[in-house]
Amino acid sequence: MKVTDLKDKLKVNKNCFYDVILINGPWGIGKTNCIRKYLNNQNHIYLSAFGVEELDDLKYGLYYELDRKGAKILKKFSELYGNSIGIGPISIPIPNIKVDLEESLKEKLKNKNLIIVIDDFERKSNYIEIKELLGFAESLSQISGIQIIIISNDEKLEGSDKTIFEDFKEKVVKKIYNIDVISEDSVNDIIKEKYNKTIFENYLKLSEYKKTTIDFLNRHNINNLRTLQKAILFSNEVVSNLNKKLEKENIIELIKVCFAVVIEENDKLYLNEELNKDLKQKDYISDLYTQEDYCILKHYFNEGIFFSSKVDLIRPIINIYNTINEENSYNSIYTYFESKNSPITKNKELFYCSAEQIEKRIEEFKEKSIKNKSYKNILEWFKELNRLYPWIDKLNLKCKLEDNEIITAMDMYIDELDYSVPLHELIDYPILMEIESTKLKELYKLLNSKIAMSYLNKKIEDLKNQSSKKIYNGDSINSLFKTITNTQLVPNNVREEILKQMQKYNFFIPNLSGEIDENTWRFAHDLWNNVHLSLNGDKDIFSKCVKNELEKANDLGKYRINSLNEQYYIDVT
Repeated sequence: MKVTDLKDKLKVNKNCFYDVILINGPWGIGKTNCIRKYLNNQNHIYLSAFGVEELDDLKYGLYYELDRKGAKILKKFSELYGNSIGIGPISIPIPNIKVDLEESLKEKLKNKNLIIVIDDFERKSNYIEIKELLGFAESLSQISGIQIIIISNDEKLEGSDKTIFEDFKEKVVKKIYNIDVISEDSVNDIIKEKYNKTIFENYLKLSEYKKTTIDFLNRHNINNLRTLQKAILFSNEVVSNLNKKLEKENIIELIKVCFAVVIEENDKLYLNEELNKDLKQKDYISDLYTQEDYCILKHYFNEGIFFSSKVDLIRPIINIYNTINEENSYNSIYTYFESKNSPITKNKELFYCSAEQIEKRIEEFKEKSIKNKSYKNILEWFKELNRLYPWIDKLNLKCKLEDNEIITAMDMYIDELDYSVPLHELIDYPILMEIESTKLKELYKLLNSKIAMSYLNKKIEDLKNQSSKKIYNGDSINSLFKTITNTQLVPNNVREEILKQMQKYNFFIPNLSGEIDENTWRFAHDLWNNVHLSLNGDKDIFSKCVKNELEKANDLGKYRINSLNEQYYIDVT
């Protein structure tokens, strides 16, 4: 039932005088707003159970609306004295203040024609038993002339509360209105109220903004007016903070992404579905992106995370919503639209371009990637290559971008890797599943090998420099072993080469023959333990290094080394 129909239904059924009415529906659909409008100019009292710690507070609230002066005196009296007054050493009981409050309420309500609304049943405090709250509503409904309207979202009730509430609905509630569709009038009112002409007048008229918003809501069956308000306000914020002029189509795309981010951040319309999927499916999404990026691309834009450039717009907007690195996020938005608005492919995906336009796009990519190094990192560069490469095959344009040029570009970007992040943030392995070309898959595996080798060489160099200064950090050796044993990230040939380098530097085994500190001894334990747990068939490489150390060590050093060998099962015979 539409929330707009509720007002008419209540008017039609007014003479039937249902003493207990339940209005049930999701949060944010407009139930409360509709009831307030319906009750305007009618004798009514509105109460909310939200945030109320005790049932008595709700009763005092009702009493206050009936007799404001009397309620203040009664509540203050109860707070000061409880159920008795102390006079010196004597306590004089005042019987049944709470009962008296209920009786006073009933007395006040006699001979009144009054509608009492109790909202937010499902948001009651845990300190209030739902039986008590429902019993209170039922007792009020038995007073002649009193009508009770309960507003709730029974989907949010759980366990015994839900069972008790269902029983109450069956036995006490005389009429139920289930609301599941928002009011178009409410949507229009919100859009009109929140549309900021100052922000959007250079891009979208109100009618265009309204069409964009309503089309989006209808497509995704959005029924939460509060979320809609948040989405509009957030899109206002993002657009108002732009300091570069964008195209009209860019602003429409930006609004849609803002809406999608707000909906998933607040209501998880599709995200819960994705999070509940089998964990193996989740592993296909790179650690570089979150499930939210993937979810928004898939459900709101029907695009895959590896072929779509839109992820470069979605992630900055998620960051802005969560006030993370906002300046860089806005810069990323500009970069995304500058690329999209390029004269070659402006407002067109590759599928819709002519062969000449695609050829120009390939030439532009070559210029940006090799001569100008315009891409911010190696993964951004490869994702653009991934979008172009299928068309290179289809249109027989290999002469425009040869494999050796791609490899040259790889090496240029590898030189600028950020070695401070984990390797999995530099190698986007799941992309292999969405690469069509066999040759490009081979090139991507080569890229991964190059990244892994460069990354691990840097870690080896760091360990070499530390050990030369007699600085031993267990975290460094632990991180290195954790990385080289990740077969998904590190190919066998890279692993073997790194082990050879470690052997060259004697696995960075510290000198244990003299005075050592706690960090050095912990480093030695971490080293031996990692070899024991990780190397398996390659332990003999380490054993040779340990044997060399034993030959050089004094008696104290031999004792320490042998104790480690014994503890971690390293055989040097």
